[in-house]
Amino acid sequence: MSEGEKRRSGLLVLVILLIVFAGLVFMYYLIGYLSSQSEEEENDGEGRPLISENLNEVNTFSYDLDGTRQTFLKEDGEWIYAEDTEIKLDQDLVQSMLDGLQDLQSEQVVADSLANSSEYGFDDPYMTITLSFTDGTQTILYIGSQNPMVYVRYLIIEGDDNIYAVSSDVPSVFLSVSDLEEKEDADETAADTDDAGDTADGTDTSASDSDQGEM
Repeated sequence: MSEGEKRRSGLLVLVILLIVFAGLVFMYYLIGYLSSQSEEEENDGEGRPLISENLNEVNTFSYDLDGTRQTFLKEDGEWIYAEDTEIKLDQDLVQSMLDGLQDLQSEQVVADSLANSSEYGFDDPYMTITLSFTDGTQTILYIGSQNPMVYVRYLIIEGDDNIYAVSSDVPSVFLSVSDLEEKEDADETAADTDDAGDTADGTDTSASDSDQGEM
């Protein structure tokens, strides 16, 4: 082999090595890119607030609990139970349910289509929450099945094609009417009991009875 042929052969080998090296570098960066894209998809929606509306503007809301639809109306700045307006509600507890929804965040977007929503329990939702606003608009949330492996429940919002994973604790925010009733203050109860022992003219009947027993 002549000197010129040796040079051409060596140059060819060098070119081939450079092509192989470039291919390896390209594959390295491609794998890194695909890996980062996959990680972004897995974390898509994490920490995203799900309700953008101001829930202070809600004037009616309802939800299912133990097979009963509970509806609450806001009248003159106070919440009342629609099915029995005589029940006096603890206003702070009722408001805390809405506050819990205002803080509701997505832990992950598990699907960007409702095509397979039945797989997440939306054929028969665990809970349906309806929020009605003073401007006449509504927001409806459906809570589906629970995934005990990662401690989440699935949630969809009417008009949104995404299926979200949220904390499994979300349904526990919503209480029964009996738990929302205003509890009578212990001091008031004691005062009422003392008042019952007094006569109409202010005489303590319990003391009179005691005196009679000593006679």
